[in-house]
Amino acid sequence: MKTLTISSVILCFTILLNACFEKEQPIAPYNSSITGVLFTIQQSIYTNQLFYSFESNKIVGSIPNTAWDLKFESSPQGWHIRVNSSNFIEIYPTDTTNFQSNFTANKYKKISNIEWNFDKSNGNPDSTAVGNWVNTSTNPYIYTGMVYLVGQWSGTSSFPLKKMIFTMVNDTSYRFIYANLNGNDSTVVTIRKDTSCNYSYFSIAKGSQVIIEPKRFTWDILFSQYVASLPDNGVFVPYPVRGVLLNPNQVMVALDSVHSYTSISLQDISNFQFTSVSDFIGYNWKSVTINFAANTGTYSLRPNYTYLIQDVLGNYYKLKFLSFYNSQGLEGYPAFEIMKL
Repeated sequence: MKTLTISSVILCFTILLNACFEKEQPIAPYNSSITGVLFTIQQSIYTNQLFYSFESNKIVGSIPNTAWDLKFESSPQGWHIRVNSSNFIEIYPTDTTNFQSNFTANKYKKISNIEWNFDKSNGNPDSTAVGNWVNTSTNPYIYTGMVYLVGQWSGTSSFPLKKMIFTMVNDTSYRFIYANLNGNDSTVVTIRKDTSCNYSYFSIAKGSQVIIEPKRFTWDILFSQYVASLPDNGVFVPYPVRGVLLNPNQVMVALDSVHSYTSISLQDISNFQFTSVSDFIGYNWKSVTINFAANTGTYSLRPNYTYLIQDVLGNYYKLKFLSFYNSQGLEGYPAFEIMKL
């Protein structure tokens, strides 16, 4: 997004979470000579998380951004905990182990000396907002007992929702306690690891474990809103973006910005360096041009970008984005061409 400073978009974001401009300029969805299979997203990725499978060429899972708050690594050895940045959920580590402490909402709203954290969108397990809440290199495990606040970012402030302490993990489950900030309604929760999925999920609104993610071998990429850390005068600040995240289960990707989409074949695969970095595709396949006088913006594609993707089954595909708009000119509905190599 080269034409817009982060300061400008954050100011705009404080006005409206789901759209930065008063009115987006509608454009035609795409104009391309299709040589592969065309797929058009039918639900807005501003409000939904959509799991897509290359093998079946369809959305195999669709949930609203608000359907979950925390997710727990599901492998038997897994212990990492992540938060739902598509719904602007974030974490504040309190540095206290006293769960009886009264954490007033006003005191812990986001201010200059209070640091709330999102997960890094690159998928690095060492870059989670919760961090190292347990030492799994010892037997038995050693738990920090730290109290965390779970909150939601409004665009200008972070508002605490609950206080939480994670107390146990083993090869089948997690256990944690959460309560209101004043200690009322304390609840003990057990999350069962669903090893058929990458993560097991929890909803604060429902107060229970929820089914969100399709089976880990049935999808390849996730279309979603998420929070990325972008530089603003040397300081990284959170900013909502809409794009693509990889299935952490064996999916890998490479970028070709030199050759034409039609010329790339399976024989070329060895020439590319593949990565499993979650946000490698991310949002950068599009850019935005701003009309500051009219407070409008138009998204356009990077026409020389072709993504080479190894799916969960080990097959290779090439993908080229065709549009970020649907046929009504509304943004948030990616269309792309996909071909198996």
